[in-house]
Amino acid sequence: MNRNKELGVWGEEKARAFLEDHGLTILDQGYSIGEGEVDLIARDGSCIVFFEVKTRRSDYFGHPVEAVTNTKQVRLAKAADHFLYKHKLEEEFARFDVLGILKQGKKTDILWIKDAFVRDE
Repeated sequence: MNRNKELGVWGEEKARAFLEDHGLTILDQGYSIGEGEVDLIARDGSCIVFFEVKTRRSDYFGHPVEAVTNTKQVRLAKAADHFLYKHKLEEEFARFDVLGILKQGKKTDILWIKDAFVRDE
């Protein structure tokens, strides 16, 4: 496994623990269809939350949350729609959140942006 992949896996596990510590229930991790992937899917009260997790070692090229492009949002929304349909949850309230994780040496900072974007209907 290359170094960037290792960092991504580490970041998703860190994000999972962070969300559980904040009272969310993880429903799925790495949910993937051909057209997109959702890093984490959780329940926050009555809301289904689809998370994109971006982990970086530096903010030299900007904060990790800035890496969630429009293209990534579209792909995430497609996977989210598939998950809702597959699990018969289309009537549930859902939102898209982004977790940006900066791991700089022994220091880790997590930025959680709720309702980071809205999917087109």
